[in-house]
Amino acid sequence: MRLFNIASVAVFLGSSFLGTESGAACQGSADSGTVDDGATGRPPAIASGAADSASRGAALSSAERVRLRGIYSDFRTALQSDDFALVERALLSSNFEDRQSACLAVEKICYYMEDIAADDPERAAAGRLAERHLNREYIDRNFPRLLDAADSGDSDLAEFASRAIGALATDTELLNREQVAQSCDKALAFLGSDDFEDRRRGVNLLGDLMSRLDLNNARQKQAIDQLLKIAEDWQRSYHGKWGRWQADVSYRGEAKPRFQHQALLTLLYNCAFIKDEAHAMRAYRFLTNGLESQTLNLQAVASIAALASRLPAAQRRNAVQLAIGGVSDERFWHDVGSGFPILRNYSADALCYLAPCLEKEEVQQALKAIESQRWSPEESKVFEAAKIALLDRLTLLK
Repeated sequence: MRLFNIASVAVFLGSSFLGTESGAACQGSADSGTVDDGATGRPPAIASGAADSASRGAALSSAERVRLRGIYSDFRTALQSDDFALVERALLSSNFEDRQSACLAVEKICYYMEDIAADDPERAAAGRLAERHLNREYIDRNFPRLLDAADSGDSDLAEFASRAIGALATDTELLNREQVAQSCDKALAFLGSDDFEDRRRGVNLLGDLMSRLDLNNARQKQAIDQLLKIAEDWQRSYHGKWGRWQADVSYRGEAKPRFQHQALLTLLYNCAFIKDEAHAMRAYRFLTNGLESQTLNLQAVASIAALASRLPAAQRRNAVQLAIGGVSDERFWHDVGSGFPILRNYSADALCYLAPCLEKEEVQQALKAIESQRWSPEESKVFEAAKIALLDRLTLLK
């Protein structure tokens, strides 16, 4: 595993943007079973209104609970058409465990949607089945039940319902504008809680929603403002190093630091969706301050790059030079994942974000920096996507 020495980050950063701006401080698989591809049509619908009232409170049988657990937890369980009706029944159950399982099943089925083009025939069949049955009508019936579950007062049910809503936002296009707005309101309500676990759920849900938010909606714009405020408040109070912060959060596991940590990750990995220029500038100041003080790691360089197209000229140039300067810097290499770690590079990620807004000279500078490196085949592969993006941009600029 390649590691960068975070204690020496300031040496690199000092030449990049010290003194640039006083206000910015330098700125599932199946086994022997067969997937039912839904040829017989949609599962029986549970009608709204009186039918819902008649069904509400009906607990699942033991066999149905085993089946429901299999949908979300056992990769060997083949998805079937009847499973969608089972999930609906479980969402109406008065039994908290039934509803928890239903929310987890919705989350898992959303993941199946990504498998439509999978090479594995059974995964692809499960993806087609999910696409057929997890449709607009199904969501319109069940989305209010997910919101109710998030408000249930049961911590596990609230957690799993929020995750299900988040999966619908990130892995499908099924949520309409009103449902996105209701989900954002739910995230804001969590953030307004006195319970830090509720607040953590709020930032998790907000992170899932950020790609769908409408900045013409005042409430949704307020959600981004809240996220930035959480990060800024943390930065004013914490003066240690990022690695120590992560270790402390993991070791101590206290609710407030867990919430703050999740908020920071939500911001770091979603800067591409911060469209408002004033918000982008606030995020830039937070990130560059964090790099200078070493309270953030080099992921902040990729996050700054994701903001670049909404930044003023001087800050945009800093974003470009940080990314290009990182190509030759050993500290930008890192591993992701566990068990089978995958080699990544923050500079490669940053250049992918930057490519669409680079000038011709900047593209050429970035390509020259990449081509001058003497990397192993594995390392060169990490920069393939960046090179493709840069060459595409160069073609457009000719």
